[in-house]
Amino acid sequence: MRDHPSSDVAFSPAVKAVQTLRRSRDQYARLRGELARLSETRSGATGRN
Repeated sequence: MRDHPSSDVAFSPAVKAVQTLRRSRDQYARLRGELARLSETRSGATGRN
């Protein structure tokens, strides 16, 4: 399995397995990465940290 955000620790192994089969875990990880990148870009553009 790929590295996924720690926010998914509440899910049981069975739920994680279904998510992996549906590829939703990978999609969620990509979305989280994109949101983090956008947040960093936005805070850098406005001078906020």
